[in-house]
Amino acid sequence: MRYEVRELGLGGILDQAVLLTRSRLRTLLGISLVVDIPFNLVTQFIVLAMTPLPPPNPTLADQQVYFLELVKLLFALLPLLLLDILIIVPISKAALIHALAGEYLDRPAGMKESLKRALRRPFGLFGTSFLLYLPVGVGFFFCVIPGVIAYLFFALSTPVFVLEGIAGISALQRSIQLSKGNVTSFFALLFLLAVVNWQIMFVPSLIPQDYLRIVSVVLLAAVLSAFRMAALVAFYFSCRCQHEQFDLTYLAESVSAAPPVPTDAEVV
Repeated sequence: MRYEVRELGLGGILDQAVLLTRSRLRTLLGISLVVDIPFNLVTQFIVLAMTPLPPPNPTLADQQVYFLELVKLLFALLPLLLLDILIIVPISKAALIHALAGEYLDRPAGMKESLKRALRRPFGLFGTSFLLYLPVGVGFFFCVIPGVIAYLFFALSTPVFVLEGIAGISALQRSIQLSKGNVTSFFALLFLLAVVNWQIMFVPSLIPQDYLRIVSVVLLAAVLSAFRMAALVAFYFSCRCQHEQFDLTYLAESVSAAPPVPTDAEVV
């Protein structure tokens, strides 16, 4: 088996994330092409068409008018933003997590199966995602640090819902339970992923042609999203191995499911 189902350090989680993403990249991109890539492309094209150009040599009054136009644009795009956060992103994340976890545990799941799994309990998925976003959003609104802390403790609620079937408040409580003793390493993991994301996304932002830049950014963002979900899946199983000895349970299941080794008499 290529993957290490055990408690992992930061380097081990990143190694497993790279292997998972490379192994199932076609399936992961297929999920994104069905769920979030078309939506993100349309949204970005709408933003490009509606964003006002800043006036040349603006006066203070021109700057105020321009700022008000941007605020109006933000409110006009608010329904699309909410649709993305509350519907599109949870479905995409759930399908990606199911496909990645299947690969990690040597139980491969295709694109259709992963999408069906993501949509099997939509209200549980959307409700759990909303409960995750609520404290994180409030924390970021009042001060960034509480939002970061909330995410560190609640981020595993989505893998918990997809892989264990636990929804709502119980999923958040389960996430807190798994995160105990791993908050610092999870913060370091998120920081490294943010650095990687910033460095890679900087390249397509230099493309001068607007539509080509948007397409490049959206496609590359889909790959990076798959990589982040792979890291989250590896971190989730690492936490379960630490707290519940999931590695021993998985090993016992693998041995019991394996075909019996033939004896000398059977070989003869």
